[in-house]
Amino acid sequence: MGIELLLDAVALKNKFDLVVNAMSNKQLLNAIGLRQIRFIDQNFRAEGIEKKWAPLKPSTIARRRRGKKPGRDKILQDTGRLKSSFVHEVQLVRNAVRVGTTVKYAEYHEHGTSRIPMRKMLPSEKVSKDIGTELIKASLKNALVKKAVKKR
Repeated sequence: MGIELLLDAVALKNKFDLVVNAMSNKQLLNAIGLRQIRFIDQNFRAEGIEKKWAPLKPSTIARRRRGKKPGRDKILQDTGRLKSSFVHEVQLVRNAVRVGTTVKYAEYHEHGTSRIPMRKMLPSEKVSKDIGTELIKASLKNALVKKAVKKR
């Protein structure tokens, strides 16, 4: 043979098993969910990370709460209810994590309407996948290091 590829199927299967175990790990899914929540928090602080949110109209600021604690001019953060409502849920049966809010008016801001500009609070699909991939790679690397240490 002029050229050949020798594939160690046992070693490959062991690495594959590590990936499968890492991906079904409740701790990993929880870490992915927490990282998504952290992105949302940072997104609110920056008033748009991937795309800056449209500024508030002066009339919106004027309508905000009055009293001892007057409204704020931070976008989507008058009372803090929306920002603090985002949670994550690990779904082991589906090997997934769900991130979102039950606040009804969130969808109007996330997708926009004829009167409300779109202000994306959730990370895009690409950013979500990047976050998951980053954590899965770190988990796999950690699992491989632990396995190598045990062999010694």
